[in-house]
Parts: sequence; C-alpha cells; structure tokens
Amino acid sequence: MRWLLVIVGESIALCAYLLGVRRDVVIGNLVRAFPHARDSWRQRTARASYRFLGRTFAEMMYLRFAPLRAIEQKTHVSNPELYHAALAEGRGLIVVAAHYANWEWLAFGGALQLQSNFAIVRKNIQTSFTERFLENMRLRPGNSLINSGDVRAMIRTIREGKCLALLADQAAPSESVRVDFLGIPTPTQQGPAWLALKTGARMLFAECQLGPGGKYTIHFHPILVEPEDTLESLTQKHVSILENIILQQPAPWVWQHKRWKYVQ
Repeated sequence: MRWLLVIVGESIALCAYLLGVRRDVVIGNLVRAFPHARDSWRQRTARASYRFLGRTFAEMMYLRFAPLRAIEQKTHVSNPELYHAALAEGRGLIVVAAHYANWEWLAFGGALQLQSNFAIVRKNIQTSFTERFLENMRLRPGNSLINSGDVRAMIRTIREGKCLALLADQAAPSESVRVDFLGIPTPTQQGPAWLALKTGARMLFAECQLGPGGKYTIHFHPILVEPEDTLESLTQKHVSILENIILQQPAPWVWQHKRWKYVQ
C-alpha cells in the first residue's frame, strides 16, 4: 500500500511543480540560499523537493492506518543512547526538528523505536477534517499534543521530566531573534531556546533522512546549553545544525515555505 501512495503523492507533487504551484517561491528561496548555483541545479533541486513533499503527504495516510509494527520496522534510530541519556537526567528534554524529509514519520516512528513518547507542539489547523486526521495520526504511537500557544503546558511537560518536541524552521515575526541561516540574517522561532533557558532542560536536534528501501533513519545531534547562552546564541546552535544538514542534501527541506518573507 505504501509504495502506491508514494507514487501517487510524488506524481501529484510533480504536476504541481509543472503547473507552477509555488514554484516561484521555491526558486526564489533557492536563489537566496544558493546565489552562486546554476539555474539547472536549482531546477533539479526544486523538482526533487516537490517529490519529497508529495511523498511526505502521501505517507501521512500510511501513518494513519498502517500497522504500527510495519512503521517501526521502517524506522531506525542511529544513536538512541543519546536520547535516553538526556531524558534520564530528569531535567526534561526539548527535541527540535525541522520540515525535512518526513517530520511526521520522525515523531511517529521515533516514538515506536525509542519506546518513549513525545509531547508534540502543534499549530491549530483551521480545517476541522484535516485537524482531526492529523490528531488521530499523531496520537497512534502514544504521543501527546500541545497547542502552540499553551506555554504553561510546555513548561509543565518539561518540568515533569518528559520530552517536548517541536518544529522550529518556519517563518518567525520580524521582531524575533535574528540568526544566520544559509548566509541570511533570519528572524527565527525563539521558543526552543527560551524554554531551555527558563527550565534548564536538555536539548537535542533530531535529523530524519530517507534511505534505501524507504527506511527512515533518525539521528540526534546534541545542543549544549551553556550558562552564558542567550536567546540568540542558543537559537543559532540549532539553526546551524539544520543549515549543515541542508547544505549536504538540500532537496528534502520544504522550500515551498516562505522562510524569508520578513527579510528585505
């Protein structure tokens, strides 16, 4: 079932690319991030990014209905000891991730492989059907959900020694802390850094990569929270990790998002 969903999802996404759906946004983002790259390279990367996005949306249907064991078997965590050691300290754990490869599979399959649940920070979605679908999908492996505006629930989760997971690579208001991202001073979501500095929680960045046979590998990167850290310096640390991942393989990131819409 999964392979058929992926074919359909990638095909629809490629049609969207050919029809020009947000293509100007994608190419514009790639020009900003890679000003010296060839146009042919940007076009290949853009097409590949559409395929990744189509695959991700198609696999959401798989995550919603497939057997948990089948999803677990297609997930590998390369360094689970880093996660378990951070959580075992009892100070709470903040896992930062990005819209890269399949972020939904990361949270779903990661929870199954680690046998540890995430409290996922989510944005409210206006379409009730979509919201119910995503909620039912995300809760299947035992994860919980926290609305993005519920800061008290986030702090409570951390202080209970649990793991809070959130995406931090979308556009932030212009007054947000600005850090260097792909060579551009970029307003960035400061929530992860603020929560870590306020609570003393450990921090990890979770990377997700698609491998042979449709298997996703999750790798954790440590983020050292030091006494002298500020919102800016700590935010820069996790943004730099994402930047390095994107520079190695750009296509899996969601270039369709207007990441620099508040940058002149």
